[in-house]
Amino acid sequence: MPKVNIQFTLPEEQEEHKHAVKGWEYHAALYDVANEIFRPARKHGYSNIQIQKLINKLDEQDPEEGATELISLLEKEFYDMLSERNISIY
Repeated sequence: MPKVNIQFTLPEEQEEHKHAVKGWEYHAALYDVANEIFRPARKHGYSNIQIQKLINKLDEQDPEEGATELISLLEKEFYDMLSERNISIY
């Protein structure tokens, strides 16, 4: 089975080393943003009552350009940024 070794010159490349070691944590954070910030707007709603009330209020004021539409646009921007960097979280 192939193996990969990554080497860093410390302390000069300490930041690069930290990012490489924490890669899985960065992935998990992006996954959480997708599933806890964006997904509830188009699926089952937010568990945070204050957020859900505000979304409902803004959507009632303007159903076509309310909060749900804004969140949808932000979600698209989020995935476009990931795509530009060849990052897939699924």
